[in-house]
Amino acid sequence: TTFWTTLYLLLKTVMPKSMGRKLHNNDGSGAASKKSDESINTGEGALRAVTTIYAFCICILAAISNLMIGPWAYSSVGQKNTPLQTFTLQLSLGYFIFDLSWSLSAGGETLLLCCHHFASLGAVLSGLFLDASGSELVGSLFGAEITNIPLQLRWFMLEAGLKGTSKMLYIDLCFAVTFLVCRVLWAPTLLYVVILSDAPHWCIKLGGSALQLISWAWAFVVWGKLSKSLNAVTTEG
Repeated sequence: TTFWTTLYLLLKTVMPKSMGRKLHNNDGSGAASKKSDESINTGEGALRAVTTIYAFCICILAAISNLMIGPWAYSSVGQKNTPLQTFTLQLSLGYFIFDLSWSLSAGGETLLLCCHHFASLGAVLSGLFLDASGSELVGSLFGAEITNIPLQLRWFMLEAGLKGTSKMLYIDLCFAVTFLVCRVLWAPTLLYVVILSDAPHWCIKLGGSALQLISWAWAFVVWGKLSKSLNAVTTEG
């Protein structure tokens, strides 16, 4: 948590203070209102940058853990954590605490997002406390964070005024495809293995099931936004 907080504070000092002004405006017009002026120093741009860095780090560590060093998640559910898996979970725990603290202090979080925050925290804490199930937890983190990268890039592109452009459509497609493939199609296959196995603790199964239900709920939102973007491009064409 200290590492991510320090990185956030450093980035906050160098990033434009006006970043995020348009997205905080109540009426959605993008005009700078009094409320948006008051939210300039919330540091959302720095938060998004930290999130992007975190997502890249976790994807790399998870790929090394599962694909290069091992063990493979599907064949080792419920087993004792390796040192790399423990480090990856600790890094994620620190980020989740930082992100949850920032979100609660800033306000405006949806119930679904809050549920996701607490379910993620619970799953990682369980893996660390039990010193087991690191392979499936790290594998799940890869599937979650690889979708987070295009989501954060999308925010920065909106800040850059690229809404409605072909570049924006490409990043929307990238996010939607990675989300639907990783969280809706692939993740349930790993959860299926976890639930059928006797090795994982019940709290790992419960946490995985909760996160999967949240992902399915989000899938409807993602599909709706993608359809809206495609319809807008078709209409303009």
